[in-house]
Order: sequence, then structure tokens, then C-alpha cells
Amino acid sequence: MSQLFREEFKHGIIWNYIDKLTSYSINFVLVIIIARGLGTYNFGIFTELITLFTLLWIICSLGFETTLNIFIPKYFDNPGKISYMLRSSIIIVLVFSLTIYVS
Repeated sequence: MSQLFREEFKHGIIWNYIDKLTSYSINFVLVIIIARGLGTYNFGIFTELITLFTLLWIICSLGFETTLNIFIPKYFDNPGKISYMLRSSIIIVLVFSLTIYVS
């Protein structure tokens, strides 16, 4: 079963990178189209909003995606640790996100 999980994990990683590459490419093209359509002033406002959203998203993720991708396969034989990591990660991200939202 462990070998099957490793194979599925490899396929998941490959699909994740394909997804990221595709989404970055689509975003790149869309930003060019939006920039030409909005003009200088409106595109500046749009860029500020996108930058703020992106910074908050990066701060709120706190790197948990990488942590979970590393430690879930490591603790595959111990579902209690995996459950604890997932619950802890979700709680920390929610508390941090709410703190940023409130302040």
C-alpha cells in the first residue's frame, strides 16, 4: 500500500505543477488584456488591489502547503499525526486570516 501511495503522490505533484504552470500562463495573458483595456489610471488601481490580495494570500498561507506535502507522506503510517497536522494548520491559518481581516 505504501508503494501505491508514493505513486499517487508523485502523480499528484506532477498535476499540481501542471496546474500552477497553466494558471500562471493564463494569468499572464489576462493581465496583458486587462492592462490594455483599462488604461493607465484604472490599471494602477487594479494592480494595487491584486498586489494587496496576493500579499495577504501569501502571508495567510504561511507555507503550510509545502509542509503538508513533505510531512503527509512521511507520516503515512501514522494517521493520528496527519490528522493533527491538518487540524493545526487549518486552525492557525484561520486565526491568522481573521486577525489580519479584523485589523
